[in-house]
Amino acid sequence: MLSDGVVRLRAESADDAAAHAAAFADPEFLRFSDWHPLLHGEIVDRIRGYEVQREEGVGIAFAITAAVDSSVLGEITVNGIDKSRSVASIGYWLIPDARGRGASTRAVRLVAAWALGDLGLERLEITCGPDNVASRRVAERSGFRFEGRLRSHIPFKGHRRDSLLFSLIRQDLASR
Repeated sequence: MLSDGVVRLRAESADDAAAHAAAFADPEFLRFSDWHPLLHGEIVDRIRGYEVQREEGVGIAFAITAAVDSSVLGEITVNGIDKSRSVASIGYWLIPDARGRGASTRAVRLVAAWALGDLGLERLEITCGPDNVASRRVAERSGFRFEGRLRSHIPFKGHRRDSLLFSLIRQDLASR
């Protein structure tokens, strides 16, 4: 478990499915995501899938919770872990009521310090759509540096989408 006294990151469980459902049904979430499991069983399978990724060493998901009352605020993942290259990506989302209070930034800072420290990675990346201003701000406030625009980066809602690329390397973390 990781905490800064305001947010806590803990392993996800099937009990978190209701928070996932609330986020996945939100129009703002749907604007920036092209996947959204709707059925409880699909959400539980998704959460269990992260356990398999953790066991395989290629990804891990944490529930972002309030440190005070442990209410679920969202999720943060370290995915695409490539030990041979010492890199991984970070993804995150919050339930609608948790947005705008710095929880994502706090969670990204916590997981980045853990991944670049305890996990031994050298580089972390965050990508987001060019129109996802909130995600871009989280990356910047968390110390990630803007590296550029990846043209036609990923399939998205029936076409291809550009992505903005941000990175944080171990040396950046040490210089704070």
